[in-house]
Amino acid sequence: MKIHLFFLILLFCVTILPGRSTSTKYRIERCQKVRGICKPFCDDDEYDYGYCIRWRNQCCI
Repeated sequence: MKIHLFFLILLFCVTILPGRSTSTKYRIERCQKVRGICKPFCDDDEYDYGYCIRWRNQCCI
């Protein structure tokens, strides 16, 4: 039973965790591709395209 738990944790670390680290770079490139600006809040005349580096920074177009 312990070996099953070990493989489950290993599988989680190999598949889930590395995918989260590369998404940050992709978010910045996606915002730059649409010529957006990363800032905490979008103005009234701007559109929120998605999140930048952190969940507090939005890509405003």
